[in-house]
Amino acid sequence: MKKILLSITACLVAIGSYAQTEQKAMYESKAYDNWYIGVNGGLSTKTTHNKWLDNLNSNAGLRVGHWFTPAFGFAVESNAYFGDKPQPSTGTIVKYGTVDLAATVNLFNWWFGYNGQPRFFELIAVPALGMGHVFGNEDKVAQNLNDFTGKIALDFAFNVDKKKCVQIYLEPALLYSIYGNANNADQEFCLDINRSHFQLNLGLIYKFKNTNGTHNFKYAEPKVVSDTEEINRLNGRIADLMAENEALKNRPVSSAEPRIVEKKVTDILDVVVFKQGSSSIEKLQYANIEKIANYMKANDDIRIKVTGYASTEGSADLNQKLSEARAESVKHALIDKYGIASNRIDISGEGATDKQSDELEYNRVAVFSVAE
Repeated sequence: MKKILLSITACLVAIGSYAQTEQKAMYESKAYDNWYIGVNGGLSTKTTHNKWLDNLNSNAGLRVGHWFTPAFGFAVESNAYFGDKPQPSTGTIVKYGTVDLAATVNLFNWWFGYNGQPRFFELIAVPALGMGHVFGNEDKVAQNLNDFTGKIALDFAFNVDKKKCVQIYLEPALLYSIYGNANNADQEFCLDINRSHFQLNLGLIYKFKNTNGTHNFKYAEPKVVSDTEEINRLNGRIADLMAENEALKNRPVSSAEPRIVEKKVTDILDVVVFKQGSSSIEKLQYANIEKIANYMKANDDIRIKVTGYASTEGSADLNQKLSEARAESVKHALIDKYGIASNRIDISGEGATDKQSDELEYNRVAVFSVAE
C-alpha cells in the first residue's frame, strides 16, 4: 500500500512539473480573499474484513478553507460519525468524531493552468492529517480512546452557478487510523489498510466574494502606459503642418507662372503615432481615429486612405512590413470599433521615411488622407 501511495505521489509531482501555465498577472489577493465554507455528509464503512452494505455508517461534517493560489490551498474540516458498525454501539448519538487539517490541490489548475475563472468540472486532491475521538458511555466503551488519523481523498467538483461561487463535490476517501487506541489496535505508527475506512461524501461549498469583485481569482487587465507629453507635442506639430498646408493651398498664384489645376486634392486629416517596432495602437491614439470615424460618418461620399510609415532604423524589409501592419491595424480599428465600411478605406505601407518629421520618433505613424 505504501508503494502504491508513493507511486501516485511521484506521478502527480511529475505531471505538475511539466504543466504549461500561462504567465499572467493576478489581482493581488488580500488575507481575507479566497475563503470558503461548506457542509458535507455521506456514508462510510470499514475497508477490510467487513460486509460494506451491511455495515454502512452515516456522517456529517463542516469544512472551512482558503486558496493561496488557483492550484494550492488548505482546509480545516470536522466530521461526526453516527455509527461504528460492525463494532457494538457506544450508547451515544455521535459515535466518533474527527478534526483534520487538509491540503487542497486543484489538479486541473496545477496541470493545465488557470483560465481566469474556475472550470465547470475540476479534480481536487485532499490529503489530510488530524485527530479522532471515540464518544461513548462508560459502561459500554472504554474512555480516552483517541487516535492520530490520515485521509486520502479526491473531490470531483462541479461549479454549478454563473458566478462560480457555489461548488458541489463528490468525495471518495480512505480514512486511516495511523496511531492510537480508538480502533482497539496496537499503539504503533503505521499506514495499514486493515486500520482504514472507505468513505463516500457529497459536499456543498460557498465561496465568499473577493476584493476583485468576483468569488475567485481574477487576472488583472493590462495597463496601457503612454508618453502623454510626446503625443501632445506631436499633435501640436501636426496642427502646425496642417496650418502650413492650408496656407500653401490658399497662396495667390503669380500671373507669371502657369496655373496648375488639380482635379483632386489629398488633404492630411490626422495621424496615429506608434511606439518603436510596434503596430499596436495606444489608448490615447484612439481619439484621432474616432475623429476620422466621425468625419466619415458625417460625409458618406468620402473615402479615406491610411498610409503607414516606419522610422529609418532597421532593415528595409522589416520597415516595409511594419508600415503595412500599422496601416492594417488602423483600418481594423475603424471597422471593428467604429463601424466604418471596409470599402471606404484604402491602405498602403510606404516603409521607412524621414519626411514626416525632422525628429526620428515622429516618423512612426499612420497618416489619414482623403483617398483619390
